[in-house]
Amino acid sequence: MRQRRPARRSRVKVNRPAVGAEGSGERSAAGAKPFTIPAETFFPTQHQLKLMEMAERGETRDSSLIFDGSDEDKLYRAITFIGTRKAPGSNSRDSGNPVAKELGGLASWPVSVSYYPVAGDADTPDYQVSFDLYENGVATGLVMDYGQFALAGTLSKLEALKAESCN
Repeated sequence: MRQRRPARRSRVKVNRPAVGAEGSGERSAAGAKPFTIPAETFFPTQHQLKLMEMAERGETRDSSLIFDGSDEDKLYRAITFIGTRKAPGSNSRDSGNPVAKELGGLASWPVSVSYYPVAGDADTPDYQVSFDLYENGVATGLVMDYGQFALAGTLSKLEALKAESCN
């Protein structure tokens, strides 16, 4: 494994005049250059919402351009596969977890996302993420596979926030 210096701390700011428009961005780090993101780029939360909508419609595959701000102006091609809907109460991974009890009344879908760098011609993804996605957006059973190592996460706390009224 190659050792890298710790990443510099910087803030990323991306402006878009409208949803679906090209964006311009900048980092706060010294010497950082301005960059642009293509109009079809999704931010991570937008992508998660897109996957939720696709799962509800029964769609099973997606290819999206993602900018997460973690590595300069790097873009990823996210290839997503959404599995068969699990009926409420039938997600065996979470049925034994008392923290996930309130998810028991919700449907879920197994999801796998592979992140390929847009620059270059990589045949393998930089990393892959798999999880169970509930219809309310909660993800459980997270596995992040970086090829040389993998990280797994288990839901250990869930706090349902009250929805504020939209007036």
